[in-house]
Amino acid sequence: MREIVTLQFGNYANHAMTHLWNSHDHATSLYYLSPGISKLPRESVPEYLRHLPSYLDWDPDVLFREGQDPATGQETYTPRTVVFDTRDGFGGLSETGGLYGGARKAGGGGSLTNSGDGDDSSNATWEGGKVDVFQSQPWPRSDYLRDLDDENLPSGENRGTHDLSTSVVTWSDYSRVFYHPRTAVVIPPRLQHMESESISPFPTFTSGLDCFSNESAFVETFMDNQIRFFAEECDSMQGFLTVTDTDDGWGAFSKGVLDMIRDEFGEKCTIVTAGLSRVDIGAEAATDETADDGNDPYDDDDNTETPTPRAQKGKAVQRVGQKGNEAHTAGSSSPKTAKPTLETSRARLNIALSLHYLSSSSSLYLPICVPGPDDVSQAEGWSRFLATNLSTPYKSSSLPAAIIDTVTMSSRMRDASAVCHLDDLSASLRIIESCRVAGVAGALPFPVYVDEPTDYSRGVDVTPRTNVSALEQALGQCFGRLGASDSGKATPVSSSSATHQARSLLWDFTLSSNPYIPTELQAHLAQLGRKVPGPRIFHPFAHHLTVRGLPPSSYLPTYSASSASNMMRLWSRPRDVGRSRVNLARGPLLLPDSFPNLFSSKVLRDGTILKSSSAHAGAGVRPESTPSLTSLFVGSSLTPFFAASLRVTEPLMPTSKERNATLIGDFLGSAGGTSGGGREVGVGMEDVLEIREAMQAAAENYAELI
Repeated sequence: MREIVTLQFGNYANHAMTHLWNSHDHATSLYYLSPGISKLPRESVPEYLRHLPSYLDWDPDVLFREGQDPATGQETYTPRTVVFDTRDGFGGLSETGGLYGGARKAGGGGSLTNSGDGDDSSNATWEGGKVDVFQSQPWPRSDYLRDLDDENLPSGENRGTHDLSTSVVTWSDYSRVFYHPRTAVVIPPRLQHMESESISPFPTFTSGLDCFSNESAFVETFMDNQIRFFAEECDSMQGFLTVTDTDDGWGAFSKGVLDMIRDEFGEKCTIVTAGLSRVDIGAEAATDETADDGNDPYDDDDNTETPTPRAQKGKAVQRVGQKGNEAHTAGSSSPKTAKPTLETSRARLNIALSLHYLSSSSSLYLPICVPGPDDVSQAEGWSRFLATNLSTPYKSSSLPAAIIDTVTMSSRMRDASAVCHLDDLSASLRIIESCRVAGVAGALPFPVYVDEPTDYSRGVDVTPRTNVSALEQALGQCFGRLGASDSGKATPVSSSSATHQARSLLWDFTLSSNPYIPTELQAHLAQLGRKVPGPRIFHPFAHHLTVRGLPPSSYLPTYSASSASNMMRLWSRPRDVGRSRVNLARGPLLLPDSFPNLFSSKVLRDGTILKSSSAHAGAGVRPESTPSLTSLFVGSSLTPFFAASLRVTEPLMPTSKERNATLIGDFLGSAGGTSGGGREVGVGMEDVLEIREAMQAAAENYAELI
């Protein structure tokens, strides 16, 4: 077992990781706590859990750590993580994370919202007068957590339900786990650049850099007391898994932390970073320069499959997020579309700068854009089995949580032949050493169709729920190829509507739109004899494919794990088979009661999908688990992502038609990279030119991977 230290930056990233920690805590409770599944005869396992494997094929100790309460001697089990957020972001989480004598959620003086900023005002004195102490009200404890800790309530499926979608204020309101006392790092109020109605302390990349660069004492404290503590207690550390917000200044702050880790642990230290955003960087509103002249810059000539139609002109894509939907409205490629708001432009610049700096500081960088309401409203699209519009951070963050959990599954496998550590994962996808970005695609749920719900009372002797043809159908719908020839090779589908329906089950979380490609980049690529790759059926140069939660072999007697892996390679068709990898995990994604019910009534309790549209006794029951599929991929399809990032930096260029004085002041500083007091902040114009040059080079390099 090789440990991973997790770093979490920002409120939205903490929402996502709370879902992940809750799922892992739920798994260890089901399998190892009395009467754990792994300790019971199969016939003694509760009926509603009998669809799960009899053992966990992944090791929870990779991300969790064992400890001991020094006062009571009681064993503890907590995430090996360091969490960065504001006081309000932490909500009612106690200073000790709920361990060592503190409640899981503080209702009094132990909460982070009541802790001092390095000063003890209770001992303050004032000559000749009285000192008035003003203290914030304790954070109210959620009903969900109160019931969770009530030992008099039943456990499992009989516990009462809570509508967390309307009651959650921040991620600690539904966090099921205890945290180690050294987990929390609170950003002091004096360092925050807060805006009204925003929970982010850093609205821009510049403000994040400003905090990190000018507070060395604060930085050294959490490096010594938190990060170094968790890293040094590991026996054989794989590396760091970083999850950060990128549509505000947290990307800059996390970049500073990663650079210090590089200095501390060396260049060979593996760092895999997932950058989360709720703004689609590619859906850039256009000017007259981007008018549709009838010349499609995208190249689909080499596609044997029918490509997905381009996004409708003038259609705005609403994104969930801060200060209402308008702040996260992504434009289209129509010149008639309104320009993005200032906040949206800021967010896109934050994402672009985070892409450049975090990919340079990481071994592998994974940009993940959360789908917006329009993206999950497709009746026959990738979200056909989802039943929510992801309207709150509590709901929407569950999708990146499931994706991150699945893409890192191979680093936690117990079987030595199945494990792929973070360093191997990073190396396999760095086709070009300077290009450390991988796209992220996923299907949730992975579509395993059944004719009728499983009768759990029959245990392992049930009628086979699926077979090879059903697995091929699922893979075909994910990868856009619905049929197979007699020889077993994939056969393309000519119908555009059928292809679109099939392809859309695999959603690209890197770039959901089809952005305008800057004219200068088109011309430059044309000089090099290349065209920008257009929207196409998923066809990676190389990828790291993970499928978890397939029915056990007793349900699929006609294929083995090795033949299933070969089948997945056949259907996904990577160009470079040597660098590609297929990972299979028996255990599905477990969904605790804190996980939002994202799924439609056709998704059954074990995550399989009911074929019939007619009502059934087993339909409409909240899923306990779900199969999932993810792909980390590299290839020419990443070129539009870098082109979009290049595009959004235009307002910073002094000669650009889109030059924006407000954004220049926000990101470049009031004196070309310095604050009014002469401090160096943000990025300078030379940095912007270097960033744009690097993005153009990356777009060209990825265009070669075809």
